[in-house]
Amino acid sequence: MACVSPGRELGRCFATAAGASFALSWPLGFALLGVWLAFAVLFRIASLASLAAAVAALPLGLYFIGNWPEAWVLVPIAALLFWRHRENIRKLIAGTERKISL
Repeated sequence: MACVSPGRELGRCFATAAGASFALSWPLGFALLGVWLAFAVLFRIASLASLAAAVAALPLGLYFIGNWPEAWVLVPIAALLFWRHRENIRKLIAGTERKISL
């Protein structure tokens, strides 16, 4: 999985998670894409949008998939995304994270 390999781009981590969510349930994938787009447009910070989608993954997964193991697999995926974004989280706290340029 691209998300685990050292030295990989963080965008690939989110892309892998997004692909997994679409594979689990296409409505879930579109809902998480909507969360990502809303945060990206509102704050213009891709890592913040990715983290927001990761936070929304379990509640939306439970809504679209139900209380099944397939929904709960989103927890370790989100945790891994947070772990891979730890440097971005430091930059967000410091206010130095790069913004999306349009």
